[in-house]
Amino acid sequence: NFHTEDKYNSTFNRYALAATFHLESKKKTLFRSLYAMASGSYEHDVLSRTRVIQLQRDSPQPLIQEEGESDAIFLPFRYMGWQKADGKPLNIFLKAFATFSAPSKILYNSLKIGADWSFDKNYGLGQVYDATRPLNPGSTVRPRKLSDIPATDQLAFYAEENLKIPLGGSKIELLLGIRGTQLLRLKNQGAMSHRTYWDPRGNIGWRLPSFLIAGKESFVKLTAGIGWHTKFPTVEQMYPDLIYQDLVQMYYYHNRPELRRMNLMTYVIDPANPNLKPARNLKWEVGLDVNIRGNRLNLTYFKENMTTGFRSETNYHPYIYKKYDVSGIKPQELIGPPSLEGLPYEILTELLGYSRYGNGSQTRKTGLEFTLSTVRVRQFYTRLTITGAWFRTVYRNS
Repeated sequence: NFHTEDKYNSTFNRYALAATFHLESKKKTLFRSLYAMASGSYEHDVLSRTRVIQLQRDSPQPLIQEEGESDAIFLPFRYMGWQKADGKPLNIFLKAFATFSAPSKILYNSLKIGADWSFDKNYGLGQVYDATRPLNPGSTVRPRKLSDIPATDQLAFYAEENLKIPLGGSKIELLLGIRGTQLLRLKNQGAMSHRTYWDPRGNIGWRLPSFLIAGKESFVKLTAGIGWHTKFPTVEQMYPDLIYQDLVQMYYYHNRPELRRMNLMTYVIDPANPNLKPARNLKWEVGLDVNIRGNRLNLTYFKENMTTGFRSETNYHPYIYKKYDVSGIKPQELIGPPSLEGLPYEILTELLGYSRYGNGSQTRKTGLEFTLSTVRVRQFYTRLTITGAWFRTVYRNS
């Protein structure tokens, strides 16, 4: 029985668990608190689709998933195609940090030291379908199990010091921090293996002595900051799908479908870039915060420069294959698809390109952000807030 209706079905199941732990010291000693949390989730998602495929012309379909010579099959002009997407993502996150503060009556200080770990892995089957009856005829993509993609295993540890120092009638606020991040259990990613990326940052603020205007307190605050930020590549960028270059060596057409033949030379290319590195961004900023009788204006001017951004790069490589001459085949003598044995051929070389991710993109960004907020008008219970920004971004590929 041949069904004529397209079908679509989706199921989603998710299980999650989370726990937290918080400990605080009742005494004002060096140790102040400890916080820890753990969370995890597991999903099983299945999306199934069945569709009637009707073709208007011959559609050869390669099946081989290894490098070498093979014959493509010819799809029927009408068939029922089905496909199932099976995903089983597992996510685990652990985090813990402790806070410390040296007892002092003069200044405020707080030190935070912590670490976090995340694990993301999909144990699903991925795209499951009958390659001889594909839902997308003509596609050169082969099925790939999601479970074959390595997990994302990231470990980070950090420290942050917050210091407030009174200085006469003014106050200096200092924030210093550093974060180290490493990707664990990498596969074929030599540039990032066993390497920790450090992101230091620092902010300083100086609040000048307050002054009165018409009997109301006003103040001016100057700020500045600088820091690094590391952005790691995604799973798709580190472990892309294999690329299959199918070069046609022989294509013989006959009015009778059982006498047709297409022979291919298939090359399997792994586009993963072992030299791929994280994108590193350096940002610095200066700011001005002015409060006049409750009317507040905040200005921030900043610059960013990222020189190792991700981009798709085209790589070219020569591929050798045979080109058979089918002009000598006598169709009236065929009792099956023509044999390659004895057919004349020539050796050809074709230059083909494929894409992979690299660190060839630069982004320079300059900006000015502002916020103006007035005092609240009691008669209308309303205040006016105006926010805006000016950005100039330059993109460059190398």
